[in-house]
Amino acid sequence: MKSKLPLFLVISLCLVFLSMSCTSTGGSSGPQFDATGWETTDLGDGITYLVKKDSDGTLQQEGYLLNGVKNGMWVDYHPGGDNIAAITPYVNGSVTGSVLTMSNRSQMESKKSFGNNTLHGTSATYKYGKVVTKTPYNMGKINGKFQEYSNAKLQREIDYVNGVKDGKIVYYDEEGNVTVEYVYKNDEKVSGGMVEK
Repeated sequence: MKSKLPLFLVISLCLVFLSMSCTSTGGSSGPQFDATGWETTDLGDGITYLVKKDSDGTLQQEGYLLNGVKNGMWVDYHPGGDNIAAITPYVNGSVTGSVLTMSNRSQMESKKSFGNNTLHGTSATYKYGKVVTKTPYNMGKINGKFQEYSNAKLQREIDYVNGVKDGKIVYYDEEGNVTVEYVYKNDEKVSGGMVEK
């Protein structure tokens, strides 16, 4: 009887082949992964599928190597091995793409965007499936409008430029009205206060 690979692993395998085809030599240039203590399956063409289990045989982590380097989706599991804790995409050994973390009840906790091991793009945190924060990153620094929510309602916005507050900080009430507004320049408050209704 043939076993079927889970859908996310099939997609991951496709990403491995895609990353392999995008490299000029067909190889991987990232750091070699030490597979000591892992169960490995050679899939051919330099692709290895790895599984790590605890002493009871419960699944802890699984992923792929391309020529000995992490590529594709790597999946971490909560204790018990049934629920996914995190999904991390790798390209040639570097975290590249959206890293997703989930609670033991399979609810999204965070989505962090990476480019070559560096936060890049919009990252978000969640509680009970609802967004709590949205943070824009540009090469590791907050750059853009940070937003904070409560019960899916916007509570606060902060403008950032290259990791420092630069622009407005705005607070909102439950109805979405502005209650407090400050202006910052190069991480220092220059004006603002309570907003008259």
